[in-house]
Amino acid sequence: MSDLVDGTIDGWPVSIEILRHYIGAPAYGAHCAPYTRENTETGEDDSAPEEVWTKCYAITDACDGLKPAAALRKAKRMGFVPDPEEE
Repeated sequence: MSDLVDGTIDGWPVSIEILRHYIGAPAYGAHCAPYTRENTETGEDDSAPEEVWTKCYAITDACDGLKPAAALRKAKRMGFVPDPEEE
């Protein structure tokens, strides 16, 4: 499993990064972060809606101390949908 898994929450692009103390160390959690998305009408980047940020914060908190596979399973149960090529 890669340390960065792209996907969506409520259709918004996000990533889950598996956290480690140092390279090669066992994972100890995951950090969820939304991407910006281009607004096709204005050409500007839009930030994720508050609901997506709230779910990302909840996923990050819930994954504290979990190994990579457990963190990804937890994130999925909480609304994270990995991109098909990431599974």
